[in-house]
This record gives sequence, structure tokens and C-alpha cells, in this order.
Amino acid sequence: MIRTILTAILCTALALPATAQQQRPTGRDMAVVLGGLVALYALKETIDRRNDRKRARREAARPEPRAHRADRRLRAPDRCLRAHRTDRGVVRGYGARCMQDRVVGPGLLPPRCLRRLRTDRGRRAVYAPRCLHREGWRVARR
Repeated sequence: MIRTILTAILCTALALPATAQQQRPTGRDMAVVLGGLVALYALKETIDRRNDRKRARREAARPEPRAHRADRRLRAPDRCLRAHRTDRGVVRGYGARCMQDRVVGPGLLPPRCLRRLRTDRGRRAVYAPRCLHREGWRVARR
């Protein structure tokens, strides 16, 4: 949007001296046009610097990549993996209580992977295996 506005201002600045006077532009007119161009360039550079600072701040606030999280040894115990019968069929998932009791860092369990199921034995909270795998968790074998 800002580029469109700057383009319109630039076009207007270049067209006004030519339309205001039907004669050839003088040195003063050219100086005014060049001064306007320099001012527009300085404004563009200021905006670019501000955008670069914003981008750097955003990149610094990003979480670490998943590859680095694998070093933390995120292991889901295979004894927590259960099959639950629901009205839509059998659903596999890691039991929430089992995971929170048996994993090394329960605070590292991603809340977005937690699912609530209505089973034939009541409501259950489970962690979805695919979601955990995407988040860097692996199955710990006995």
C-alpha cells in the first residue's frame, strides 16, 4: 500500500512542473524534482530499515526448530499406548495420565496433541501418536 502511495506522489511531483509551465523546465524546477526524489528515497530506506528490524524481532521470537528438540530425548513409553473403542471405531492414543506419570519431562508434552475421546468405558484424554511424532516424540521400547 505504501509503495502505491509513494508512486502516486512521485508521479504527481514529476508531472506538476511540466504541466504548470508550458515552457522548458528551468534548473530550479529540476532541483525541486531531484529534491523530491531524494526525499522519497530517504523515506523508502527508513521504511525498509524498520521492516528489517521487525523481521529480525520475529525471527528471534520463533521457537527452536524441531531438529534441535530431538536432542532432549523425547520418548513416549510404549506401555502408555492404548486402543480405545469409540462409536467411530478403534482409536489408538497415549493415555494422558500415563504419559504425565512416566515421561522425563511432562511439561514438554504438547497441549495441542491432547485429544478427548468418548469411549465405551467413559471419557478418556489421550495424546495423538501422529501429533506427538510431528512434535519430535519417539516411542521408547522396553
